[in-house]
Amino acid sequence: MRHSARPAATAVVTSLEPRARSADPVVAARRRTTDLLCTVLREDPQVRARWQQHVSSPGHGIHQAAIATVLAEHQWATGEVPVACIELPRRLKDTVSRALSGRTLSPRVLRLFVDAFAMDASTSNALWASYRGHADLRDRWVRQRTSPHATQARSSVASSAMAAAGSSSSRAATATVS
Repeated sequence: MRHSARPAATAVVTSLEPRARSADPVVAARRRTTDLLCTVLREDPQVRARWQQHVSSPGHGIHQAAIATVLAEHQWATGEVPVACIELPRRLKDTVSRALSGRTLSPRVLRLFVDAFAMDASTSNALWASYRGHADLRDRWVRQRTSPHATQARSSVASSAMAAAGSSSSRAATATVS
């Protein structure tokens, strides 16, 4: 009589702890820069508006194809890549994916993001400082740009600017009619 018992399976125990952060300061700096870049793309209203205009159905996350389109338009506009290169947005989508996932963020790609989105000096400086391993400037940018007070201040400045523009255009219209 044959016994059909199976041998006991050897248990493979994997660590339940989160993956340890890299001890390599360069890798850690790139990770922080990637995190900051994603924050800028999500939180900075001017940057977000730039890529959102290329989204056909709005979602909640960062739309990589829309970002790739902004990067491609910049390269076409500057003559860096010929306009005839119609596959550029698709090629750049892979670059965007690698940059935003933290797999590969080179100085050339970071410069492309900064230039294509016409990021202000404060944002650009924070990204480059983070890339070089200076977390203090990066952290200061995050606190200033993402705090509720800063968001409210930017909203009220934008509202004031829109109101001023509206009142000056209505004065101009009134002067034209008179």
